[in-house]
Order: sequence, then structure tokens, then C-alpha cells
Amino acid sequence: MTLDVLLSGETGILSISVDGTEIQPGDTVTVARDVTSVDVQVTAKDETAEVVVEGADALELGDNTITITVTAPNGDSETYEFTVRVGGASADTALTSLTLNGTEVTDGQVIEVPARTTSVNVVAVPRDEAASIKVTGRTGLKVGTNLVEIEVTAPDQVAKRTYTLTVVVVPLSSNTNLSSFKVNGEDVIDGGTAQLPALTRQVTVTAITADPEATVAISGRTNLADGTNTLLVAVTAPDGTVRTYLVTLNVRILSGDKTLSVFKINGSTVQNGEVVNVANGTQSVQVQAVTNSEAATVEIIGGTGLVTGDNFVSVLVRAENGSTQLYRVTIKVALSSVTTLSTFKVAGQDVVDGDELVLPQFTKSVAVQVITTDGNSRFTIQGATGLLSGNNQLVVVVTAADGTQATYTVKLYVTPLSSDTSLKAFKINGVDAVDQGTFTVPALTSSVSVIATTNDARSAAVITGRTGLVDGNNIVSVTVTAQDGTVKTYQVTVRVLVRSTDTSLQSVRVNGSDYTGTPVNVAFGTSSVEVNAVPTSAAATVVVTGASGLKTGSNTVTIRVTAENQTFKLYTLTVVVAKSSNTALSSLTVNGAVPPALGAVVFPARTALAVVRAVAVDPDAAVVVSGTALVSGDNTVVVTVTAADGTVRVIQVPVYVTPLSSNASLSSFKVNGQDVVEGQAVNVPFGTVSVPVVATAADAEALVAVVGGSALRTGANQVVVTVTAANGVRRTFQAVIQVAKSSNTALSSLTVNGAVP
Repeated sequence: MTLDVLLSGETGILSISVDGTEIQPGDTVTVARDVTSVDVQVTAKDETAEVVVEGADALELGDNTITITVTAPNGDSETYEFTVRVGGASADTALTSLTLNGTEVTDGQVIEVPARTTSVNVVAVPRDEAASIKVTGRTGLKVGTNLVEIEVTAPDQVAKRTYTLTVVVVPLSSNTNLSSFKVNGEDVIDGGTAQLPALTRQVTVTAITADPEATVAISGRTNLADGTNTLLVAVTAPDGTVRTYLVTLNVRILSGDKTLSVFKINGSTVQNGEVVNVANGTQSVQVQAVTNSEAATVEIIGGTGLVTGDNFVSVLVRAENGSTQLYRVTIKVALSSVTTLSTFKVAGQDVVDGDELVLPQFTKSVAVQVITTDGNSRFTIQGATGLLSGNNQLVVVVTAADGTQATYTVKLYVTPLSSDTSLKAFKINGVDAVDQGTFTVPALTSSVSVIATTNDARSAAVITGRTGLVDGNNIVSVTVTAQDGTVKTYQVTVRVLVRSTDTSLQSVRVNGSDYTGTPVNVAFGTSSVEVNAVPTSAAATVVVTGASGLKTGSNTVTIRVTAENQTFKLYTLTVVVAKSSNTALSSLTVNGAVPPALGAVVFPARTALAVVRAVAVDPDAAVVVSGTALVSGDNTVVVTVTAADGTVRVIQVPVYVTPLSSNASLSSFKVNGQDVVEGQAVNVPFGTVSVPVVATAADAEALVAVVGGSALRTGANQVVVTVTAANGVRRTFQAVIQVAKSSNTALSSLTVNGAVP
């Protein structure tokens, strides 16, 4: 007996990884533009199968197709492909994670959130980290259904996909009922009345809502008035519905009686506003006041501590309700005629009428202390301030309470001031100076030393003109002001020898050559020149500015000549630095890629714009880019570089945009679950009104439109599938759905002359 063992025909794979990252057949892997190879690891389902990887080495800029061939032990083989995009952008719009408020969700899911939710937190993580995410509709949520959209834009900025989530916000409650309603601990009802004691000015209100989310606003529970008050409790449900509860609060009204049955002063009845006269020196009177209402209270103010003149006795009656009535009587105490003084001091010394005091120089005022024997007497003081040198008079007039007057006089003598304006010493630079004399000092002297001392130490000497001296004659003055204001001025002439004013130049040389007065031309890039300027006067100085830090174009060099007397003159000359003819570029990229030395820059289909970055080596050169609007196929981007001196260089960069696919074929065409081909008929039973029609395009970018498959009728029904390729090419596929005719021979009714047999 012979046993034949069949070899395995398994050609499947378990996994593919590129540089350690697992992928699927058909995926696109994007790598940097300088990558020339990738590490591809493949695990076959049959470990004895042979695996061959082609295209992973010698990668080129753009899309590279990597082929994996798996050969089973029995010789069967199958090929798998994926793309490695070098320096390009991925078209991946897939998400690895999508969460709403921390919970995983899926595209198209409906999520219910609590009432009052106005926003949700949506986190979308793209499979390609370079893809961008835009989330709209997650804020400003309203009650009911809200649509949240997550738009994923692939790194190639062309491929996009939108994921949708439906967020349903639960509506708020409209419950405005109260589970408890009390005033001062007693239950009340809407429209009821609560009786309150007199003087009640506020109540404690307890209002608990049946819905814990409802809110309560209470008004009218404080600042209650006597009589009827209205308490309002407004309950606002979570959805904004409002109900107002009303309770009447009655506060008992108090008595307002404020009248007096008895009002007497020293036993005699008086009336409100009456004047009662008493002798001088009276200090108190007896006041009696009794109210008609026992609930009223009386407060007596005054009647003791009386002073000469008018004194007030007031009786304040306060009724039970707090209202008041003031009764007032004037007690007039007779006035005094005493005009004597118990204390009279001037500048701290005791004095009497007619005394004389001698005061120091500069005294302008004196302190006067006056106390009258009778505290009700008044006094005035004249002559205590504004004192002058020599004799002054101080007058005090005392007026008794009844108008009687007495005058007290004191003489004040202020010692006069000195008028001495003489000088003890007057020296210039240590030499005695003579009034109207002249001193000669060297050139450039700007100040002299002046000493001026007065004979009277109380006189003041002010010196002017000793600094800021100029060439020639200068006046130095000493002004002496005596103690009494007398002024005398002493003057001396100080002569400063004159300095040279010559600011002319003997010669000027630039870079070793005599300057002729015309602009000096130097080569491009020159940053400085050597300028040698010689002044005519040996005492003059020269400073040159602007000879370094030169820029392209015209530059001004300044020569400042300062004479011995510090006057100066400016001379200028022009240095012209030639402009650059450099048209070189330091960098040139198109959509982030450096153009190859030979061949064109290749971009994916649908690329409509070339983003060109061209940087000139010379910052003064101008760069202009044109031809960036791309079309499918060949394009030319032009970069024009104009140097600072006008030299022009034109660089042409060929760009190729991959055309869109024209594939309009089908990879699968099923009618009622059955594979069909163009024009094939599919038979279905009588009464069938619809069948599923599934058509899948061979190119994932092609669009498929299906007409037919529903509203079927007995007999032939046509199904038309239209495939539109990525470049717009269209192709139609047709099939026929044949609905069988009925074999039913039953009658729904039978009558003979209107009667059922």
C-alpha cells in the first residue's frame, strides 16, 4: 500500500511589520525623504512557506510599491502589496480612538447626556499622528438632539473623513411644587393669612421645593409695616417655569398717643415753647411731666447745669408705636456785668494795664493768655501779630455778659535790625581784590575761587559770575544784604585770555589717496575705509565717524574739527559700496521637498498647489515664484532671482502631478446574494417586491450608484449599476430580476344572482 502525503497549499500571512510597525496589505507607509530602505518582516501562516520581499531597498522619492510573494510547499503562491511613500504625506484618515467625556464611542453613535449639559469633551486620536482633527458642535449644546462632527484631514491635506456623533441633552423638570411652606414655624398655604404680634418687622420663612433642583426667591419677609403686608415666594423649576405663592402677614398696630396731662417748671404749669425767666447764677429748675397714655414713655433733657442766658428744657414723649413728640421750654438766666481778668500774660510774663515789654529782633507776634473772671464775659485781642521794629501797642477789650466793657493796654518794643554791609575780606584766587579792579587769568579758565566775608555775621553775601567764564572780560560780583535789608554790591573784572578758533583742514586722505571731493567707490562687501584728516592748527583735534560698518550703496563719513576754543566744523565725504551680483539660492524646496538634479518632482493626484520656498544667499536679492497652480500631468514652476545689481537668473523646476485613475470596473456584483455578470438574469419567487443589490468598485476612489432592486413587479425588472472612476470616466453594468408569475387558482368570492352557492 502506498500513502501519499499531500503538501500544504497555505499561502496566507499572519502579520507584516515595517521598521517594527505592524501594517496591513494595501496600506501606505510614509517615511522621511532621506530614507532609501525599510526593514520588512513577514510571518506566514505556514512556517514552511517561502516568503520573498521585493522593492524594500533602493527606495526613491515618492510612492514605492513593495511586493510580498508567499509560495506554499505545494508550489501555490500569492502576492501581497503595500506602498512606502518617501518624503510624501499620508492619506490616512482612520482613528485609533474616539471618546466622548472619557467613554469610548463609535461613528454614528447616539449618546444621552444630563440636563444643562452645554458642552462635551471629545477626544479623537488619528492613526497617523500627522493627520489634523477638527471637532465642531461639541459646545453650545441645546435641549434635545445635537450633532457633533469630527473631521479628520490626512497629512496630504487632500483625503478627509467626517465622523458623526448624536448628543441628546435631557430636558429640565417643570415641577414648581413646595413640599413644606411655613411662616415662623407655622404651616401656611398659598393665598392664606398669618397673624403676627405688634412690632414684628420680619418673619422666618421655610419653603422647601418638591424638586431639589428648583430654586426659591422670597420677598416681603423683612421690613414689615404695621397692618397688612404681602409675602411672596417665587419657585423656579429647572426648566424656567415659575409659580408664585402669596401669603398675607397682619402685624398688630400700636398706639400713637403722645400727649401730656401735666407739664410744670418749679411747680408752675408751662406750655410748649414758653420762656421762663430766673435769676443770674441759677443752676437748675424742677421739671414735672406726666403722659395721658400709660404705654407712652417720657424722657426729660435739661433743667440742670444752667448757664447765663438761654437754656433749653426738653420733654420727649415716645408713644407705644415709636412715634415721638418733643415739648420744649426756654429757661433764661440773667446776664453778668463783671469785666475783670483773672489771668493776663504776654510772651509768658504776667502783665497789667499800662505795662511795657522789650522784645528780641525779628519778633513778629507774641503769645497772649487772657482768662476773664466771669466765664460768660467775652474778649478781643489786637496788636499781638504783625509787629514792626520799634514801638507797638497790644490792646485787650473785655465785654461782660450784659454788654459792659473794659480796655487793657500793654506797650511792645521790638529791637531794630543791623544795616552793616561792609566786608572783612574779599579775595579772588587767594589775592585781595580791590573794588572795580581787574584780574587776568590763563586761557581755558572756566572758574575762579572767590572768598567774601562780612564784618557783621548777620549780613548775607551772595557771589555771582565766578563760574562759566568765557574768553575775554567776565564780571564777578559780591552782593551783601544787611540784616535790615540794606544792599551793597562789590564788582571785579576777570579777563580770560582768548583761544584759537581755527577749524580748517590741511589735508584729507582715504585709503592712502588724496580726497578730491567726489564720491569714493569701493568693492562690494567693503565694511570700512581708512580716513586720515590733518588739521591746520596743531591745537585743534579731529574725530572721524562713519568710516566703519559700511553698507551696500551710499555711506556718509563725517570729520569733526574742534578748535582750541571748542568751536567746531563738520566735513563730510561719500563712500559708495558696489551692489552684489550674487543670484545663488541657499535653499529651494517644493512642498517641503528638494527638487532632484534630474527629472521632475512627483506629487499625488489632486495636488493643486506647489508651495515653493526659495531663499537667496544675498538678502538684498529679490526672489519671484510663478507657475504654482498645478494641473494633472506635467507642470513647470519658475523661480526668478534678481541680484542687488540687477543680474537675473531663471530656474525652472518640472513638477508632475499623478493623473486620477480611470478604473470604472467592478470587483463584485451581487443580486439577492448571488454573483452576477453583465446582462445576467436572477429569478425570484412570485410576490417578491425587493432584493438586495451590492456592487463594489474595483478602485476604492470610484463612486457606485445603484438603480433598481426595489418596487419589483411580476416579470422582468432591470437593475442598473453606474461606476464613476476617479477621473470622471463612467461605465454601466446591467442585470435583470425575473419575478415569477403566480400559480394561485383560488377564488376570493363566488355568487350566483347575488347568492353564494
